[in-house]
Amino acid sequence: ENTSMQLEKQEKKIGVSAQQLLEVLPEVVQTHSWVPANEKGDYREVKNEHLGVNYSDIIPVTVKAIQEQQVQIEDLKKEIAELKALVKALQK
Repeated sequence: ENTSMQLEKQEKKIGVSAQQLLEVLPEVVQTHSWVPANEKGDYREVKNEHLGVNYSDIIPVTVKAIQEQQVQIEDLKKEIAELKALVKALQK
């Protein structure tokens, strides 16, 4: 098979850029790791060559944002219903 056929068959993955997350949710981005420093069990922090993302840590933040948006949607629906009633009353 040629390369283009192989690429078409590959699974499509969805992801987010660690750099983008670093700007909005730095808590989920792994910039450093703890590595053994010596035989005594001490560790030292070293900067990662590549950024990592703790995807599971994004879930609670996402759920909270959806909940907040739902409250806003319900408020807007109520306001639209009130405005429709007002328009209808003014048209009489």
